[in-house]
Amino acid sequence: MIGEYLTRCRNEAGVSIEDLSKRTRIRLYYLRALEKEEFHKIPGETYVKGHIQTYLKALGLDPSEGLRVYHGESNKVQTDTHSVTKTNDFISIKTDTVKPVKSYKYLNAVIIILIACPVVYFLYSHKFKSPRLKTDIINKAQTNIKEFIDTVNSSNHDNTPQAVHQTVPQPAKDTSAQVTQVQQPAVSPSPVATNAKRHTLSLKASDLTWLSVKIDGKETKQMFLKPLETVQWVADDNFVLKLGNAGGVKIVFDGKELDGYGQKGSVVTLELPPKPTPSEVPNPE
Repeated sequence: MIGEYLTRCRNEAGVSIEDLSKRTRIRLYYLRALEKEEFHKIPGETYVKGHIQTYLKALGLDPSEGLRVYHGESNKVQTDTHSVTKTNDFISIKTDTVKPVKSYKYLNAVIIILIACPVVYFLYSHKFKSPRLKTDIINKAQTNIKEFIDTVNSSNHDNTPQAVHQTVPQPAKDTSAQVTQVQQPAVSPSPVATNAKRHTLSLKASDLTWLSVKIDGKETKQMFLKPLETVQWVADDNFVLKLGNAGGVKIVFDGKELDGYGQKGSVVTLELPPKPTPSEVPNPE
């Protein structure tokens, strides 16, 4: 579990537990307790989680993965459950929107029967009256029924197809075709961004080296560089570079190789480009 995971990460990075204790400033007693999963030796779960995060950050790794191992979480189960929920939601919505379309047919039939029954009863109850009266009553009843049916059919024709058309989703193929037909106007690059001078920083390791770099005072990256590995970054303003083994890496800043910044095993912090010294700053007249 978490103990095996931490030990494996440390061994793959080639860092001893004593060296890791110096980098993290965590006692060897607690680091060994983490790797042996003897959590009762650490005062509280908050300290356990904090030590796990510090442990992995010192190795240049993402601490969130270690916390997931510690809690025994599984992202795959959450993703599958989310997918099934979305599918069920779509099916239920589609079913609810189609059902009312069928109900209009039965409603029309019931209304016609309810109107026809009193008319038929009325005709039979007056069968001994004059033929002219019976003919007038029949014609009037037929006219009323026909007008009602036309009204219902007209209402269904105006409302029902629109409701069905709105609830049935269109195929994804048609939607993508409509989107591709819309041509967005080209945006010309900003002259300021194009003409601005940017700084480049390249590192090539000759020995195992831990490093931390902050770009433009915002983004911070930590990692281990193995021999012959190279990295490069670009900044608008500056870099703040911290090396755990200054003599184990070659630095090229803005196309120029730097020297004299430290020996093997020394820890140094560099700001590139360097800030001007007080003697270099011109005095206002």
